Amino acid sequence: MTELVVGIDLGTTNSAVAYVNERGIPEVIRNSFGEPITPSVILFTKSGEILIGKEAKQSISLDNKDIAWFFKRDMGTDLVVSFQDKEYTPVDLSSFLLHKLKEEAETTLGCTIQKAVISVPAYFENRAREDTKKAAEQAGLEVLNIINEPTAAALAYGAGNPGRKETVLVYDLGGGTFDISLVEIDPLVLRVIGTDGNHNLGGKDWDDRLVNHVCEVFERRHGVDPREEGYSFQEILHSVENLKKGLSAREKVSIQIRCSGISDTIEVTRILFEDLTKDLLGQTEILIQKVLEDTGYRFEQISQVLMVGGSTRMPMCKSLIRRLTGKESNQTLNPDECVALGAAIQAKLEISRRENSLNGSGIAGLMKIQDVTAHSLGMVVISADGKRYENAIILAKNSPIPSEDSQIKVMRTSPRKENQLEVYLLQGESQRPLDTSILGKYTFHEVPHYSGETRISIIFRYDPSGIVQIEAFDEQSGAKLKGPSIENRSLDISWTDKEPELLYDLEETFIVLCIDVSGSMHGKKLDEAKAGALNFMRNVDPEYTSVGLVSFGSNAKRRMSFTRSIKDMQQVVKSLSLEGSTAMGEGLKLACDDLKQVNGRRVIVLLTDGSPDDEDETLSVAKECRMNQIEIFTIGTDDADLVFLKQLATSDSNQFTTSARDIGVVFGKIARNLNEERMRIRK
Repeated sequence: MTELVVGIDLGTTNSAVAYVNERGIPEVIRNSFGEPITPSVILFTKSGEILIGKEAKQSISLDNKDIAWFFKRDMGTDLVVSFQDKEYTPVDLSSFLLHKLKEEAETTLGCTIQKAVISVPAYFENRAREDTKKAAEQAGLEVLNIINEPTAAALAYGAGNPGRKETVLVYDLGGGTFDISLVEIDPLVLRVIGTDGNHNLGGKDWDDRLVNHVCEVFERRHGVDPREEGYSFQEILHSVENLKKGLSAREKVSIQIRCSGISDTIEVTRILFEDLTKDLLGQTEILIQKVLEDTGYRFEQISQVLMVGGSTRMPMCKSLIRRLTGKESNQTLNPDECVALGAAIQAKLEISRRENSLNGSGIAGLMKIQDVTAHSLGMVVISADGKRYENAIILAKNSPIPSEDSQIKVMRTSPRKENQLEVYLLQGESQRPLDTSILGKYTFHEVPHYSGETRISIIFRYDPSGIVQIEAFDEQSGAKLKGPSIENRSLDISWTDKEPELLYDLEETFIVLCIDVSGSMHGKKLDEAKAGALNFMRNVDPEYTSVGLVSFGSNAKRRMSFTRSIKDMQQVVKSLSLEGSTAMGEGLKLACDDLKQVNGRRVIVLLTDGSPDDEDETLSVAKECRMNQIEIFTIGTDDADLVFLKQLATSDSNQFTTSARDIGVVFGKIARNLNEERMRIRK
């Protein structure tokens, strides 16, 4: 038997498997019933047999306690469920389903399947992604990659329409989850610009509204609640699914209910159904607006809206898209199959890359995918004023993946005991740690002891599957630290709502922000630089830190002497405007002269997107700064000469590279690093 790689859409309500056939065309593999999709339902029988798919779905009822369904929503949690006196986790249940899908695909095609790309909701957090990978491994599959469902759908669309350059919005409403992604497609690259979602919103919620409505009507008429009678409820669950589908084609549909010897017919109109669920649809609209707001796009810039997931067949979804965009939604994709097809394309491309045979893959269309993070990755730190714990974002939401960044941790260590570094990782945008998703406590061991301080560089990564990785290195030796060991089950970080107990190194810190305002900083770059200066002020300790501002364009200007006021900084950055060439040396000289007049720790943070007018002059000033023990941090964006900036920076760890949109993030990171180096935490 030959080996085949596949793409698997591991869905909340239904799952599908696809592969790229010998003609280079992605194709869904039909199951033993000859159907393209398999219900994500598991029945544990008293005889010990485990039934999966269509047979299990037919047994769904309220009083059947041996049915597992909608367990995808529990991925990444500590939930344990019991069937026939045995305990299972969501990982176990997903592995049963994946094994069934693998087996049936092998039988249909007559070949072995050991490798797969598996899709997940774009809004899945880290633990849910890790659990999906574990489930696949338990099912005997090597996971080539994990792909976000909207990205997979866009890939299937792009591969089916080679040569087009489009900006598409992917509206993905599945049985249990909702994702919205903005994607740029051109003949060689698919680039996700931004994404958002809710992995607890899906077609099941629409079904539940219908179930509750018809049961309440029956109870009002006859005084009996069908939800309390197992067989009747089972019938209603199956009938409501057909009712919802019927309302997509007709204005009104009737459902027959039998309960306690009473039979009745209840009519439901499309208008009533839409009224019952308008808040659910409204949640999807809010997330659409949020993605556009986060990315700075407008509806008129979107060429197509792709409808993904069986629930998008509801007319209300199409009406929403028409109202928001003025366009008809694109329904060229099969909403039940396109995610599996896209995952299959990605699987084929992954194997082709590994075998260095990309050109021979036979797939028309896209060759490269650039996805983004759905959640910011941060860590628990102490705020600049030392009065609270907060979430310091290291990798911002909608950052390209794979991606990485670093953070400096300064420790006092002991020569008489094992020193450990604990990092509390968070996912989410909230500043308060308890309002984020807590990934866990990551502990590094055998931290070396040095007299005075030990400096540790922590590397944070999102891998190509959107899974978090973290490493730590001793900055002095460059050695990688042992670990991390991870504690993430039922982890209590309620202490982050208490005030930290600190000891301060009371040395005053003086910082000059040296910002490029030459003509090449046009457009959003100057705006992001202004925002970055303000973000820097928000992240320093205002009690012990003073900040000045110098700009350099055709000439260098001292915009502000040292201040501790964000308000002062706001007034000054408003006046920044573009000014011709790049007098970087002059700007660095002004900053150096100001810092030579003060005592304490002295720092320059220089931002540029180009090269100086006079490299020799600039290097000479940098040498003068070092002689006066003034540290230089450099931030290079776009066309900056990174080799030259490395020469300016006091050390390699003081050099930063960033995209224009993340300038503010890097400014904040440098400010937090500086704070970390002057704080002492007493435990």
